[in-house]
Amino acid sequence: LWMTGRIPSLEEVTIKWDEFAPIFQKYQQKQSRALAFTMACTMEFEKATVGILEVGGGAGGAAKAILSAGLVAPDVPFVHSDLSPKMVELAQEDLNQLARPMTQSLVANGQALPFEDAKFDRVFGVLCLQLTPDPDAMLRDSLRVLTPGGYAGWAVWGARDKSPMFDLRDRVMSEVVGPPSGGGAVTQGSQPVRTNFHLNEEDKLRTMGLAAGYRDVVFYRQPMIMECWSGASYAHFIINAQPETRRTVEGLSPEKQQAFVQALTTYSQELLDSGIPIGMEALVVLMRK
Repeated sequence: LWMTGRIPSLEEVTIKWDEFAPIFQKYQQKQSRALAFTMACTMEFEKATVGILEVGGGAGGAAKAILSAGLVAPDVPFVHSDLSPKMVELAQEDLNQLARPMTQSLVANGQALPFEDAKFDRVFGVLCLQLTPDPDAMLRDSLRVLTPGGYAGWAVWGARDKSPMFDLRDRVMSEVVGPPSGGGAVTQGSQPVRTNFHLNEEDKLRTMGLAAGYRDVVFYRQPMIMECWSGASYAHFIINAQPETRRTVEGLSPEKQQAFVQALTTYSQELLDSGIPIGMEALVVLMRK
């Protein structure tokens, strides 16, 4: 699997997402924004009275959409946070346009949040729990900063076979380039290995949530559809929206570069012609303290 790799350190995650920040804002923020908006409605953000915290909030698109829609009472604090300083810088630029006094964006490690206990009655994170080096630590600390009866919501990558946005890329990479080093193994040498789909199990997430101290855990699944009407536009997206993919493709011979683009275009066009949109599935877990 091309999304397979050793578990990164927090420093490595920070460096990667600093590099990725402007690309994420340009190409991928739209999909995660729609997912966050649904979560805000499901978690009844309008009933929050103490404060709302977004963990791993990226470039701030989700926070801006939620606040612009009036889903949070104007006197309730909303804190956007991310591990990446560059993401927070972009988010501050966007959120400052709202001129909402009770809004803040700051750099924070979701595994060790810089807040006192019971600071918020809603905590949520969109597609960050599966990326953090220690998801259990993130769940435990989100519980700590929640008020009794407060809600936490996390969206993670769902089923691979319902996520052609990335599965098609991995399929073509394996065909054209060959399997990655470690190719789906559980370890690379002494280093543990995992894919970004590693939390796509309701039972696993329920066990993690209960172990962290939550008393109720429920789930739903939601598609994240990208605006893509042709195989060519999908191929352009994958090459330009994924720095690691772009670097790999640029390192190929001209013949293999052409083969990669052609296969990516063909497979995605076949999917679109069958009536299936390009996107990915998210598994959303809601927890109550």
